[in-house]
Amino acid sequence: MDPYVQMWRSLTPFQRLRRAWRLRTRLADPKAIHDAKTFPKL
Repeated sequence: MDPYVQMWRSLTPFQRLRRAWRLRTRLADPKAIHDAKTFPKL
């Protein structure tokens, strides 16, 4: 199994949420990425 997946599963839900939000701050424009995933170009 992937070591990253093992590490992620070992975290508590609070630790996962905190890590996700911390990583989200690295994105230049989170709203643009969200919109691109929600409304793909056809």
